[in-house]
Amino acid sequence: MGYYWARNAGLNEKCSRDTRIDEVFRYRRVLRQLRPSLVFCEYVSQLPNLYVARGKLPISIVLDTHDIIWRRQQHEVELGLIAKAGITQAEEAYLWSLADLVVGIQPEEAAEIASLLPGKPVISVPQAYEPRFVNPARKEAHRLLFVGSKARPNVNALEAFLQTTWPALKARHPHLQLDVCGTVCGTLEAGLLASEGVAFHGRVEDLEPFYARAALVINPMLYGSGLKIKNVEALSYGKALLTSPVGAQGMDLPSGIAAVEPKHFGGKISEIMLSPETLARWEKDCRNFFLATYTPEACFAPLAQWLQQQSL
Repeated sequence: MGYYWARNAGLNEKCSRDTRIDEVFRYRRVLRQLRPSLVFCEYVSQLPNLYVARGKLPISIVLDTHDIIWRRQQHEVELGLIAKAGITQAEEAYLWSLADLVVGIQPEEAAEIASLLPGKPVISVPQAYEPRFVNPARKEAHRLLFVGSKARPNVNALEAFLQTTWPALKARHPHLQLDVCGTVCGTLEAGLLASEGVAFHGRVEDLEPFYARAALVINPMLYGSGLKIKNVEALSYGKALLTSPVGAQGMDLPSGIAAVEPKHFGGKISEIMLSPETLARWEKDCRNFFLATYTPEACFAPLAQWLQQQSL
């Protein structure tokens, strides 16, 4: 029954077979009860269910993409982390097409989505944060910080940093300390957990004290897609941030805080941390970049304009 209902709604063969009738009924009950003029969909996999549930109701569907799934999975295949991607570019583009507006989390991905959906409205709305700059006087001059969940890109980035960069960096600068926060801590092998000068704090309720005492926040990402939210979070605290080109995808960093390949992190960290003037400039440039790019006023302007055009 669900298959034929989905086919009658105009979905292609694959989406029709993947549509779950229980989810469709659940969404339809909610839509009929609340009668919204607009629904935001956070998961592309739910679009077929929501699309069928809407039917002919006068409701606009906005898809808020977090990343481009097929590309992230392709990177994981290339790195030998998974055997096969679970979705192709064409399949994901078809799912995007079911929405009335597609929101990319960063400009580069929004442009790619738009190129695959001629005529479909596509905008870029990055993750927004209110500025919560910590007092620079609270930072400890030789302390680094890494924050991450147990998502595979975070785990791989931290493992590679601890294995290939940290030992030599610590040998050159014995005073350096590294704090690691987040569920990424629970994924590491015992040998890495014993790394000299590294404190693993796991998931913490309040990150503010860790950001406050960090002189430099690092994010040596090796692969991934979307916008690296941990970068924006670090900037929202007014911290100096060192990230990789992958980590900086879609951020359009100014030249003063340019991204660095992970293999060069050791040298760049030494350059920044050994010069109070360089660290102060890096921190100032990061703060100015955040204020110009990631405040709610800066991020939500394109969405507000689209909503106004739709009289929503």
